[in-house]
Amino acid sequence: MTGVKLKPGVEVRLQAARVLLAVTQDYQQLDEALSRYNEGLSAQDSALLQAICYGVMRWHIELQYWMEQLAKRSASDLKPAVQVLILIGLFQLKHMRIPVHAAIHATVECAANLQSKRAKGLINAVLRAFQRYMSATDNSFQKLVEGRPEFVRYAHPPWMLNRLQTDWPGQWQQIAENNNQQAPMVLRVDTHKADIDEYQSRLASSGIEANKHPFAGSALVLSKPVDVEKIPGFSDGLVSVQDAAAQLATPLLQHDSTHRVLDACAAPGGKTAHIMQQARPAYLAALDNSKPRLERVKDMFSRIGQTAQLIEGDASNPDDWWDKVPFDRILLDAPCSASGVIRRHPDIKYLRTERALQKIIKRQSKILDAMWQLLKPGGMLLYVTCSVFKAENEDQVTAFIQRQDDAELAEMSVPWGRGQTGRQILPGDEKMDGFYFALLKKR
Repeated sequence: MTGVKLKPGVEVRLQAARVLLAVTQDYQQLDEALSRYNEGLSAQDSALLQAICYGVMRWHIELQYWMEQLAKRSASDLKPAVQVLILIGLFQLKHMRIPVHAAIHATVECAANLQSKRAKGLINAVLRAFQRYMSATDNSFQKLVEGRPEFVRYAHPPWMLNRLQTDWPGQWQQIAENNNQQAPMVLRVDTHKADIDEYQSRLASSGIEANKHPFAGSALVLSKPVDVEKIPGFSDGLVSVQDAAAQLATPLLQHDSTHRVLDACAAPGGKTAHIMQQARPAYLAALDNSKPRLERVKDMFSRIGQTAQLIEGDASNPDDWWDKVPFDRILLDAPCSASGVIRRHPDIKYLRTERALQKIIKRQSKILDAMWQLLKPGGMLLYVTCSVFKAENEDQVTAFIQRQDDAELAEMSVPWGRGQTGRQILPGDEKMDGFYFALLKKR
């Protein structure tokens, strides 16, 4: 991959550094950067690459704190390549069961391939100092731990932690802790093709342990993640990978075969497919403003053997694409901060800013107003976000109802979630991601 034969263990850490530089310097999404630098690695190294990159982004704030304490300089005084190599080494020492020598030596060796050969001494010194702290018999490391600011302890940017504390004064600590856990892999079974109990047994026969979810009737939660190629019936569309909270959206629509249904902001298409599988509507349109993302929706439908009308367009400007025929049901999975899915996408903590959140809130409001004009009288719009911030959820819906005379909040008689205006699921609730749902009816 580099043109030069590297020592064992160096190549995967070098690729990890390149992934993390793409995220922290070029602001690429972690998944996209991983797919770019994952080619050519063995299955074992690929798994290690993913574990390191996800782990560093999950604990980035805490790791950066250790780095600055031990290097005795701020992160801005270090070259980006030196920063990420130190973070990679610290993560291995703190969170992985990798021999100390291998973790330090292989990481230090990467410096020469990132034009940072002269920093090898510094990287080695910081990592060995941290290891000495970790193995010290006195309380020096404990003092360093106890001196951490609160945002470092929970590895969340200050603005985000402050918002969690304000919105969820009794739950913010649990939310932050759950955000730093690995999310389970969840399947959605097409129950028109397979009985969920029979499919659960089929998984067991393949050596895959799974449990039914208490609220999502088509969900099976795997005990540990597996490659989708090993999941029986996946390639035939029998099952899809989708968090249990996301699977709760479709039943709330209460759609049937006579309805015209729009899935706005549809990509990657999991909820669109679920709409079709639950009750095939007379007309189903999947809208997204990104052509590449719509291709993912197309691929999803090809796999499950279904079709829908794919529309490339901006949900906030329906005049550019709408055929003027109103919809009976609209699922608006609105663009949001994604603060409820941080455990699946830890780079959100690095990439999101409070300023960006304000822009997102304004866009949500604009899209809500636009989509409302496409809904029939008596029709229903389901507003969904994968956020836990009330400004995107309860506050957004309350403001919408106040400015739309014909809008009212429809009752959702469900055994999950919390709140009076819509229902909020917090990360980790019954192993689910953080999601918000509000069902709006047009009088």
